[in-house]
Amino acid sequence: RSSDLSIGGPFQGQKPSLSEVLSSKYIPHESKQFLFKKYTVTIEEVITIITKEIIEKQKSFNKNGTKTGASAVGDEQRREILKAAQSEVTIGEFKGQRLSVWELLHSKYISEDKRNELLGKFNSGSLSLEELIKLITTTIEETEERSRNLKFKGFRRQVTASELLSSEIIDQKTLNELTQGNKTLEEVTQMDSVKRYLEGTNCIAGVFVTSKKDPLKTEKMSIYEAMKRGI
Repeated sequence: RSSDLSIGGPFQGQKPSLSEVLSSKYIPHESKQFLFKKYTVTIEEVITIITKEIIEKQKSFNKNGTKTGASAVGDEQRREILKAAQSEVTIGEFKGQRLSVWELLHSKYISEDKRNELLGKFNSGSLSLEELIKLITTTIEETEERSRNLKFKGFRRQVTASELLSSEIIDQKTLNELTQGNKTLEEVTQMDSVKRYLEGTNCIAGVFVTSKKDPLKTEKMSIYEAMKRGI
C-alpha cells in the first residue's frame, strides 16, 4: 500500500509503496533482512530506516553512479524527510499526539535560533534523525518542567507560568525568556498585565468600620480587606 513517503532519487515527486521502495536498489539486502526479521517494527520505524538508507546512497552516488557528496540531498528532500518522520509527545500542549519532526521544530517550544541551529546540524550530517528527535523531545520536556516550577504569588494560591500563558496573561516569548533565564519572576510580575492579574487594581470603593483601638472612631478599608477580616 502507499506509504505516503516523499523522497528523492527515483521516487522524486512520487508516493511509492513500501514494497516498491524496499525492492529498489537503494535498500541493501542486509537492511531488508533486518526489517523482515524484526516483526515488531512499526510503520514509522520502517520509513525512518529506508529513508536513512536512501540518504546514504544519495550522498555517495548520483543517478549516473558518480560520487556526489552531501549536496545530493537537497533542502526540499530534507524537509520531506522531517515531515515524514513522526514522534509521539508525552507532555505539554501536544501530549498524546504524534506530530512530524517538522511540526515540532516549528512549535512554540523551539525558538528560532534553536531551530536554525538544529537544522544546520541536521543538514550538515552532524546530527542524525534519531538524535534530532531526541533533542527536540528533551527540549519540550525541559521547557514544561521549568514552566511548572516557575510560580507567581496570586490572591489565593500560587500561579504557574504555564497557567499565565494558557490564560493569555503572558505570551510565548515571555515564557521562553523566563525558562531560558533571560527574564526573572520579579520582572514579569511587574508587567502591568501580570500585576493586574496577580494583585488586582486599586480599590474604587471601601467601607467604614469601628476602630478596634478607639470605638468612638471609624477607619476605612477596602472591601477586600473587610472580607479577609470577616466583616
